[in-house]
Amino acid sequence: MFRGLRAVWRRGEELFAEVALPQESVGEAGGFGLHPALLDASMHAAILNDGEGETVIPFAWNGVRLHAVGAAAVRVRIDRSDDGGMRIAVADVTGAPVMSVASMAGRPVSADQLGTASGDVGALYGIGWVRGAAGAAGAAWMSWEEVAQAEEVPETVVLDCGVDAGVFDGVD
Repeated sequence: MFRGLRAVWRRGEELFAEVALPQESVGEAGGFGLHPALLDASMHAAILNDGEGETVIPFAWNGVRLHAVGAAAVRVRIDRSDDGGMRIAVADVTGAPVMSVASMAGRPVSADQLGTASGDVGALYGIGWVRGAAGAAGAAWMSWEEVAQAEEVPETVVLDCGVDAGVFDGVD
């Protein structure tokens, strides 16, 4: 899903890209301001750097505005902002604005640094759904208020977000 960068080209200092969700994920687009996979693929274009063995990763964002939601494919224009960062304009395939970034500063990182940071365990951060048994040892079901007021919080907490637990039936 996070390999949506379809084309990239340069005109002087400007960089242009076409980005799209895979066909099986197009239906998810309406559930996000800008689908994370589209934003990620847009950043793949933004971090292209002429330096050898070095990539620039997003670091600080300024003037971020969401103009529309639900795009499944976008066109991206990237150029230099006045402060030396990257200015990013994202539009849908009709040319209507989806997102704009006044400035995104990046920081260089080498391939060796990325490999060292993730080590043998893969990415630095990950998301995993772990189904716990009700009443499992050391686990507690608590509201946010209870967590905030607790003198001691159990090692595992199921945070009650006010959602009917039945919504998760059948989720592994």
